[in-house]
Amino acid sequence: MTMILLSRTQVIKELPNVGIDKLIDAIVSQNKGKVVVVDFWATWCRPCMAAMNASKEMKKELEDKNVTFVYLSAPTSDKNEWEEIAKSEKGVHYFIDSESDWRFLSKTLNFSAIPTYLIYDINGQLNKQFTGYPGPDKMLDYIKKLLP
Repeated sequence: MTMILLSRTQVIKELPNVGIDKLIDAIVSQNKGKVVVVDFWATWCRPCMAAMNASKEMKKELEDKNVTFVYLSAPTSDKNEWEEIAKSEKGVHYFIDSESDWRFLSKTLNFSAIPTYLIYDINGQLNKQFTGYPGPDKMLDYIKKLLP
């Protein structure tokens, strides 16, 4: 697996070498023991970009906590723009370059709009799923309730 370490808190990775039906499980299991926040987004999505910007202070507050932010970008994103955004957004970044893989994920995870979020507890169990950014305070509350 290729990994570009941008800093201690920003990482661009290639998708795990598993079938698309096992992708989310593989990503969550790589972060066992942590709360995992998965963000489905795209570079052209203004609500997605606004949510990332609004989350910066919240993420600073969680820096020393057991939380991993994972970003899965839609294949409709411009890859160069995605990489530039990934360099400035704390978290682990994956680019899904297959439309059929994106459709599979959105169908099996039951979402049709972005941003969509999945929040997993420290045991790797999905605790919350929602579409649309609830704001940094609510997001922080969701995450803090799952921290040990």
